[in-house]
Amino acid sequence: MVPLRIKTDDQRMEILEKIRDCARVYLWGGGSYSRTIAEYLRTAGGYSGQIISVVDDAYYAPERVDTIPFSTYLESCDHNAPMVFGFYNYPAILEKRKRWSNVIPNMIDFHLAVVNGKRLLWDPELAKSREAEYARTCDILSDERSRRTMQLYLNAATAGQFHELFTECFEEKAYFNRITCGMKIDTLIDCGAFDGDSIHDFVSVFPDYEQIIAVEPDPVNVEKLLERVKEERIRNVKIVRMGVGSAHQTLRFNASGESNSYIGESGDSTIQITTPDDISREAAGNIFVKMDIEGAELDALKGARELLSKRHPALAICVYHKEEDLITIPQFIQETVGDGVYDYYLGFHGLDLAELVFYAVPKE
Repeated sequence: MVPLRIKTDDQRMEILEKIRDCARVYLWGGGSYSRTIAEYLRTAGGYSGQIISVVDDAYYAPERVDTIPFSTYLESCDHNAPMVFGFYNYPAILEKRKRWSNVIPNMIDFHLAVVNGKRLLWDPELAKSREAEYARTCDILSDERSRRTMQLYLNAATAGQFHELFTECFEEKAYFNRITCGMKIDTLIDCGAFDGDSIHDFVSVFPDYEQIIAVEPDPVNVEKLLERVKEERIRNVKIVRMGVGSAHQTLRFNASGESNSYIGESGDSTIQITTPDDISREAAGNIFVKMDIEGAELDALKGARELLSKRHPALAICVYHKEEDLITIPQFIQETVGDGVYDYYLGFHGLDLAELVFYAVPKE
């Protein structure tokens, strides 16, 4: 087994150094991720020149300052100036590189990790200081693909080396896939059910299930979920309009009506919190727990100690919202249940550094 190593030589720093003195930089993309890249150029890169946003013609709005349509860029701009991608969607970057590399020779992708609109900083030196802790997680993984995924994910996070992670490890289907599809599952507990997108996938893979418990506190998302359940005639769904955590309490909540609603002190509303232990008491048979709850996963797992230790549910837990998730979440699960209970896997399902999922599959 090749030992896990944290890289501290961030290749993005070398690129930033090369473009720092350029009079202007073109930034391809007009969304929130593009704005994050612009901020990165100014802060991490110390870039003080002009940043001109380039958007595909269909998205161009004349009132936007320092923004031009792509057709204008092609007709009248300096194609040798740096063209920085502002797309988190890596397949889109690959497609644009393939199509335009002969015209635009200096295309650059920094690929930053952004969660809830904020960039995870992934300080390489801090990660290096935690190398032994990351290695502990890597050592409990059950196959070489998972270990390779963990190493390449960390390479992408600390050193900006994203291409290998995507080309070697990306798997489109999250949660219900090659890792979990052969199991016998009676009840899905979907923590962070959003609009039912994961439930849709679950039903197609496990059509003989008995029950679905959908946990979703955002009222707008609940309405979307109810509509999907009705339209797709999904049977035996119970919706729990609460959040999950380590204890019963009331917390502030940022309700966006999208997949990134999250618990936080800046929230504009409040929600009631229950525990996975309480939810699971009415769950039938073999349980599958999926969690994508925007950074609250570890706290929720602390409210699932009884469920984990007594019923050994299958688990698919997101581990990308916080830099320490790859340490704290797998090791909490393993320490709670002990040795010999689960086989552990890691799957990467994102178009950027999101959608990294830790799987625990019961050995029985």
